[in-house]
Amino acid sequence: MRFFYRSEIIILSGFFVAFYIYFLLVYTDKEEEAMELINQRYQAIQILGQGGFGSVYKVADQFEYGKILALKKIKSDVISTKAINVFKHEFKFLISLVHPNLVKVHDFDIDKETNELFFTMEYIQGNSLFKSLKESFSWEKVENNLIQAARALSYIHTKEVIHYDIKPDNIFIDDYGKLKIMDFGFAGSKNTTEVRGTMQFIAPELIQKKNVTHKIDFFSLGVTFYFSITGKLPFKGKDKQEVIANSIKGSYIPLNEIRKDIPKKLVKVISKMMQPDPENRYDNADEIILDLVEDPQKKSSVQYLFTGLGIRSYISSGKLIGRKKELGFLMDISNKVFKEKIFYDNKPIFLIGRCGNGKSSILREYKYLIQLNENIDYFTANFIRGDETTYQAFEIIILEMFRVYKLNPEDYPKLLFLFASDDQLESYDETAGSKLRRIEEIESMAEFICDISRKFKFVLELKDFDNSNSPSINLLDKLAAEMRKSPEKQMAFMIVTTVQTENLKSYHKITLKRLRENIHKLEINPLALSETKEYVTQLLMEPSVPEEIISFIHRFTGGVPYHINELLIYLFNANYLNRTGMKWSINPSFIAELTIGLREITFSNFKRFSIIEQAIIKELTLLGRPTAFDMMDIIAKVTMVNKQIIIKFLQKLTDSEIVEKIKYYDGYRYYLGKKLFHDSIIKDFQKDEYPRWNELTATLIENKYGVTGNNIYALADYYFRCSDRKEKAIKMLEAAIEKSREENNLEFAVTNLRRLHTIEKDPEKKTNIFINIIQSQTILGNYDSVLDQLVKFENEDHDLSEINMLKIQLVKFDCSSKAGRYDHLDKAREWLFSFKLKRYFPKEIKASYLVWLGDFYKNDGKYSKALSYFKKAMAIHKKGKRELLKARTLLKICKIKVLLANLKNVYSDILDSLEVFNRYNETEDILETFFSLGDICNRLNDRTSSLEYYNRCNELAKDQNNISYEVKSSHRIAEFDLEKVDLLKTIRSINCGVEKPEDVNIAELTGDIYYYRAVLFYQTGKLDDAFFCINKSKGIRILLKRNVKLTECYFLESRILIRQYKADDAQKILDIAKNYYTKENKSFVIEYFMVEALIGIQQNKFKKALKSLQKIDRTVDQAAPLQKRIMFRVIKAVVYDKLNDYKLTLETIGQAYAMFVQNDTILSENKLLNLKLMIFYDKVRCYAGDQSNGIKDMSNIIQFLGNHELSFYKAQVNYNLGKVYMDMGENYRSVSCFKTAKKEFEKMSGDYPELRLANRTIEEEEMKQDNRIDNVQRA
Repeated sequence: MRFFYRSEIIILSGFFVAFYIYFLLVYTDKEEEAMELINQRYQAIQILGQGGFGSVYKVADQFEYGKILALKKIKSDVISTKAINVFKHEFKFLISLVHPNLVKVHDFDIDKETNELFFTMEYIQGNSLFKSLKESFSWEKVENNLIQAARALSYIHTKEVIHYDIKPDNIFIDDYGKLKIMDFGFAGSKNTTEVRGTMQFIAPELIQKKNVTHKIDFFSLGVTFYFSITGKLPFKGKDKQEVIANSIKGSYIPLNEIRKDIPKKLVKVISKMMQPDPENRYDNADEIILDLVEDPQKKSSVQYLFTGLGIRSYISSGKLIGRKKELGFLMDISNKVFKEKIFYDNKPIFLIGRCGNGKSSILREYKYLIQLNENIDYFTANFIRGDETTYQAFEIIILEMFRVYKLNPEDYPKLLFLFASDDQLESYDETAGSKLRRIEEIESMAEFICDISRKFKFVLELKDFDNSNSPSINLLDKLAAEMRKSPEKQMAFMIVTTVQTENLKSYHKITLKRLRENIHKLEINPLALSETKEYVTQLLMEPSVPEEIISFIHRFTGGVPYHINELLIYLFNANYLNRTGMKWSINPSFIAELTIGLREITFSNFKRFSIIEQAIIKELTLLGRPTAFDMMDIIAKVTMVNKQIIIKFLQKLTDSEIVEKIKYYDGYRYYLGKKLFHDSIIKDFQKDEYPRWNELTATLIENKYGVTGNNIYALADYYFRCSDRKEKAIKMLEAAIEKSREENNLEFAVTNLRRLHTIEKDPEKKTNIFINIIQSQTILGNYDSVLDQLVKFENEDHDLSEINMLKIQLVKFDCSSKAGRYDHLDKAREWLFSFKLKRYFPKEIKASYLVWLGDFYKNDGKYSKALSYFKKAMAIHKKGKRELLKARTLLKICKIKVLLANLKNVYSDILDSLEVFNRYNETEDILETFFSLGDICNRLNDRTSSLEYYNRCNELAKDQNNISYEVKSSHRIAEFDLEKVDLLKTIRSINCGVEKPEDVNIAELTGDIYYYRAVLFYQTGKLDDAFFCINKSKGIRILLKRNVKLTECYFLESRILIRQYKADDAQKILDIAKNYYTKENKSFVIEYFMVEALIGIQQNKFKKALKSLQKIDRTVDQAAPLQKRIMFRVIKAVVYDKLNDYKLTLETIGQAYAMFVQNDTILSENKLLNLKLMIFYDKVRCYAGDQSNGIKDMSNIIQFLGNHELSFYKAQVNYNLGKVYMDMGENYRSVSCFKTAKKEFEKMSGDYPELRLANRTIEEEEMKQDNRIDNVQRA
């Protein structure tokens, strides 16, 4: 069996190599036929080899502009599992080895049609070593090829890899003279006793199964060059045994006897490599190179061993160090999802860390491990800054899924928008409600991905989440929610994404906090000192690097792997890092002599490239965005470098990880994204060179493509950098700003507004641009930044008009109130109050100021005054043609009417406003309208519609990353959740994904979160927590002078104090609240007297409590919502009960119960209201004689409350039931209820009179029990 396996492998390897070479050499000039399309990506052009075990194809990668590759395929059904493992083994070895003289492999996959494994690799346009020398022979060429082969062996041996199968057929020379070693099917580590390779080229020690080292590759290389020079194999014999014997003895005809003209040094080198005793061969491949080099300068230079990008390739292909935990976690989740079908822990995985920490390296390793698992597809795409598509990377991946899985778009009508033309998309975006329709699109895309995951297994790699836009974030959020359902839906897919922390914007940070329970976060930190040591020693394969050097490298680079790589490359170039005998050594003198920083080191490394290569890199840096293949001719014209040279060099840069190859719609794009490298190169431009290159680049792009929506941002960048094209720059910047506003991409707008501000010379225009900047930043939520800019602006000398002063102060007031910058807030408020409108002011400015006054008085609780200002603003708008401003003001008027309980025509007026906002795509106004409609429907007792509007507001706010409306709508939804006694959902809705309320960065919202937390803690009986939160909220609202919200705080604080049985303190707080609202605020009037009644009940002032309630009898029925009207009657019934007026008690509680039952369809889910009502109703019911049903209901309530933290209600119902049992003489049951009530009351306060009665009853019953025990014992 063992023999069969080895033979099978040899046949398999020999088949691929022989056919690959034979067809490559013999048929490259034949006409290429159109063949199959593998995985809808690789167009087979020509069969390079075919047999019983598989095939080798020449293919064109359709996703990389038709790039020619070799595709090696194995027939999985006819090859044993071990042979398949060898096939995978070769891929694993090649993918970990990156060197200019090694063939490069790309992807491992499975053919969806034939179920055959394959991997793609670099296609070598050229000949084998033997044929290359036969066609064009020179001793210089032989020497050059031998040096290149030695470089490759030096590299792989340093990585502790032995090739085992060096022979002429495995060494190719491309058309440019570059040597490539291929076929690593037998590759492995040292000390094997298994015979591997091709017999005529195998070293004697391997045949004899002696101790094997890397020197066997030197023997094979010597034989290979002997054969390639002479055309004859060195070891001959009548049979196999005699050939082996001659090989072991080293018996062969010397080279100089066959070729008299051979240089002596070649004879010496090849003869030494072919020594039968490994001890007599070279110790390392570097010695081969040095024996061939005659130039003393080259001979003494270690750099000669690594030409081109060799050293960079060597360094960048270091092992994955210090990341075993992270990689292990990824593979653990993968095994659970794809193999064990365990889905409970499947969440999007975020690799979070700074640039250069190794996130991409981890994912690259993970990708290859996944690809080696059959039937798991791996889709990858990048979020790209400035990407103008709606769903960015998600669109790329979904379109690729359609291609790979051969799906018909017509079968997915909800996704047809992804296949629409640019014209169709443009008209689509202009239609009313496109932002609302986006929510439906997100649902459809998430549904598609989840549906596909039930048929296929796949991983989605989404790189650079920090560049994602709002729709992409919300699609990820939706998928995260769906992945939680995967246990029942059997969805076999994973999402991994990277986040560069230094690029995170505020809304990304908020998103991460909001998602934190639905994602796995892997913090990718810099290497620790011990990991830096392991990284450097593994990289150099030298365990004895001095500690002082390791410590310095760690301090200098901060443990960032990318920085370590750049430092080592610099040390190599500066002759501090040397190599002798396959060992590296670092001269410690660099520690004292190194006087430059990381940026200068990177620049120094950049200058090691040739002038042509530097020019290409500089143009890529200048472009500053992923560069498509059709841009190569532009790069060629700017740099004056041949296009083919550029393409070839870009591939080298990709191999060495300087340039990233990013998947895009039309194929791959090249992107120089390393910030340190980018920043270092910019300074290499000469003074006039940078603007000149920018102008030339911009001109070429404009001439080739024209000015389009796809390139306006780039053109604005390039023309802005031109020193003498200011008018053109202004034109492009204005167009880019306009496009940014249309797309609601205000960050881009602000960037270009700042540029415009630096170019513009006219003072008035500069001021207007500045106002535009701060207004846009205010919308983005950069309140502190705006205020800092305003302070600087005010300290400068500006000649401002009154109108511009008003605009600035309005922005200042808005930002200071939201940021909680109270020093600025008071000054802005004072200025705005003292401001007088002038008759000559434009109508729009007048209306804006009147609206501000209306908003101010509304927040102050003076609704009638606020309404008068809004109506004045409305009168101005009616005279003009500003439909949008009319609709906004009408919405404000409607909201005031709701607060004044004047609901006539309000609903229809708001719907009219919504129609206008939809037509103009005004998201902020649509959000406000949804929120207002939710409030109105709630007041109209249409709770279903109310919740629907709040949810629509919440979804749209998330889609637009509008944190204000997300928090506001979430809090309204939290009220519904609390009524349902779903406490887990309530706290989630209240927190909105943030751990600390301060994390939302808007003072008013922070106050709101603390307020709603206080409400929840109040209801659940955590009164100390409630008191803490209400004080935090109150403090913020006092500083913001938000009187309406402050009044809410005082009312809630009074209720908390009542629960703590501190009636006197509660009354003091209630007296303060009275100063912050007017009688026109009906809801506050009702709340005041209801709380006053509760205080009266606690103080045993029952008549006073009744008087308080009677004051608002009529107001409650006229202005209060249904729930309030029911609770009003419950409190009133309690007062009557305390006054021993049982008739009115029964009548009043009966009214409350009847109202609840009659409105059961509306209130069926309001379990909290039902609790409050039924706890007292069942008590009264028992005393009215219906003890059976009353006890049954109270027992059901106790059972329901057993699963919820609602201390007050648990205490009340258990106390009431205990009293009923006590009156019935069932003391044992009574004591059990009283014990539970006591436990719950004590959580809130020890002063409850119910607690005293419960304690007394418990003590009496325990004494009776003790007496009974004593009597029994005496008897």
